[in-house]
Amino acid sequence: MGSSALRRRASVVLPLPDSPPTSTTFAVAICSCRGTGEAQQRPAHTVVSGRSRLSQRTFLGNRLLSLLSCSETALLLHAVHQFIMAASSQLRVISGADVERLLSVRDAIAINAEAFTAMARGECDVPARLLLAVPEHDGGTLFKPCRFSSGRGLGLKVVSVRPRNAAQQLPTVPAVILLHDDATGLPLCLMEATYLTGLRTAAGSAVATDRLAAASASRLVVFGAGLQARLHVLAIACVRPITDVTIVNRSRERAEQLVAELREALPDVSSTPVTFSVLRLGEDGDGDKEALQNAVRSADVIVTATNSSTPLFPGEWLRDGTHINAVGAYQPTTCEIDEACARRCRIILDSEAAMSVGDIHGLRENVAGTLGQLLESPATLSAQTAALPCTLFKSVGTAAQDILTAQAVYERSVAASVGSVVPL
Repeated sequence: MGSSALRRRASVVLPLPDSPPTSTTFAVAICSCRGTGEAQQRPAHTVVSGRSRLSQRTFLGNRLLSLLSCSETALLLHAVHQFIMAASSQLRVISGADVERLLSVRDAIAINAEAFTAMARGECDVPARLLLAVPEHDGGTLFKPCRFSSGRGLGLKVVSVRPRNAAQQLPTVPAVILLHDDATGLPLCLMEATYLTGLRTAAGSAVATDRLAAASASRLVVFGAGLQARLHVLAIACVRPITDVTIVNRSRERAEQLVAELREALPDVSSTPVTFSVLRLGEDGDGDKEALQNAVRSADVIVTATNSSTPLFPGEWLRDGTHINAVGAYQPTTCEIDEACARRCRIILDSEAAMSVGDIHGLRENVAGTLGQLLESPATLSAQTAALPCTLFKSVGTAAQDILTAQAVYERSVAASVGSVVPL
C-alpha cells in the first residue's frame, strides 16, 4: 500500500505529572488518517496508570503500534521513555511558609501522637541520630533518618543549632527534610523544615501535656521567646484551658514582641481569654528574680525552650503537680533543668536519645519510660516513679516526628498543587 493510499500521523500527549512516578498517568493519543481524498479520522487512545492497567491494554497497544511505521514507533517509544525519565527525576520544593499554610497546630498534634505510637509499636526504623559538634560557632548539626515500615514515610532531616544566628536575624535552628519514595528510592521532596521542627516539637509537648498535666492546668510559664516558645504556647492552648502566660527571656523586647504575636494568633486555637506577663531572665541576680520565683511556684505547666547551658531556675521553686516540657537542651553540655528539679519529677522521654542530655543528670531511676509507651501501653511504665510529685517530658526530637509530619505536608502539597516542581 503506497503512501498516497495510507497516510498516518501520530501525536503523543505527555502532560508533566504532578505526582510521584509510581502513580504517574500518561496518555498516548494516536490518530490515523486513511484515504486519498477526504481524510477519515480514526482516533484511538490508551491510558497507562502505574503498572495496574498495563496488562489490560496490551491488545490495544499492539493494534495501535501496528498502525505506525518503524520510525514513528521509535519516536513514540523514545517520547514515552523521555517522559518516564522526566517523571522519575522531579523534586517538589516546599517552603516554610507553605508548611505553615498546609498544616494546622491541631493537625500536627494528632500526627505526632501517631508518630510516638508507631515508635512504641515498632512500626518505624529510627537509627541513632548523628551529631556533629561545631564548637567554633557554638553549635552542632544533626542528621536524623527514619523509615516507616508501612511505607508512610522515608526520609532524612538535617538540622543545625546556631545560637549566633539570632544576631543576624536568621533562624537559630535551621533545618531541611528530604523525602524519598519508598518503592523506588527516588527523591520526592525537599522541604524547608525550620518551622516544621518547631511545630512538631511543640506538638509532641502538647501530646505529653495532655497526658501528664492536670486537666485544669491554666497557668503557663515559658522560658524563651523564639519560634519554639510561640508554637508551644499555641499547641498547649489546644489541650489545656490556658488563661495566664508568662514569657521569660533575656531580652524583654523580644519577649514583648512574642506577646504581640501571640495575642494575634491565640484566638485561632483557643477562645479562652489570656493574660500575658513578661519577665527578664538575668544573670548573677540581675533580672526579675522575685517575680520569676512567684511565676514558677504558681505554674501548672512550664516550658523550657532555650539554648542555655546552665539551669534556668532552682528546682526548689517547683510546686507539687507541675508539669515541665524541657525541649531546648540537646546534648550533654546543655542543661535547662537542675538536678534538684529532675529528682522531683517522673520523667518521660521522647526517645532513648534524651538520656544523654544534661537535663536528665543520669537519673535513670526517675525515668518511667517513653511517650510512645505512655500512649500505647501505660502499664509498661515504671511503677516506682508514680509517687513523684511532678512530671517532666524531656524531648530532643525524633526523626519519626519529622518524617511523618513532613509526609503529611507533602501529601497535602501534592493535592493542593503547592510548592515548586523542579527537574533533577
